[in-house]
Amino acid sequence: LIEAQQRENDELLGSLMPEPVARRYREGEENISTQHRDVSVIYGQLLGFDEFSRSLPSEQSVVLLNSLVEAFDSAAERHGVEQVRSMQDNGLLATCGLVVPRVDHSSRTIAFAKEIADIVQRFNDQHDAGLSMRAGIDNGPVTSGLVGERSTIYALWGEAVDLAHRVHSATKSAGIFVSDRVHNAVVGNYKFSE
Repeated sequence: LIEAQQRENDELLGSLMPEPVARRYREGEENISTQHRDVSVIYGQLLGFDEFSRSLPSEQSVVLLNSLVEAFDSAAERHGVEQVRSMQDNGLLATCGLVVPRVDHSSRTIAFAKEIADIVQRFNDQHDAGLSMRAGIDNGPVTSGLVGERSTIYALWGEAVDLAHRVHSATKSAGIFVSDRVHNAVVGNYKFSE
């Protein structure tokens, strides 16, 4: 029973923070933080889910939201994107190149954003919904770490996080929006419009 409880605790920690951070936490380290020089950050927001779910029983609403979260998680895994927060206020915060350094982190993050937009479109087709995704992407330096004592959370902050959020919120329309740094990193790989 103790071993089963330990495995369950390890799985829970692994779902809340990257494994290297969880290991340091289990070993009793306090004030865990790490500087990262060059990673991509995506801030995405699912638009229209609240309106869509109002007409549904709460159980069905949760089932449908879980199906989207699972599909987003699978897409993140395929592209090597690490989720920091998932679907808080219908938004997600994720990185690429943070836990596993990658030279192509900007390209992978755009590919992830395109796939979650496709997932949302398939959801719309299956459920006669009108959801959309708005995402902002930047790359650059960030800091990650554990914050809080009573309710410890894994958090990410820094210039790239701030700019990804500002790029995302610069417009109210759906789409994938990137900073100049991301555009310059992947120019020639994707088509962009101003």
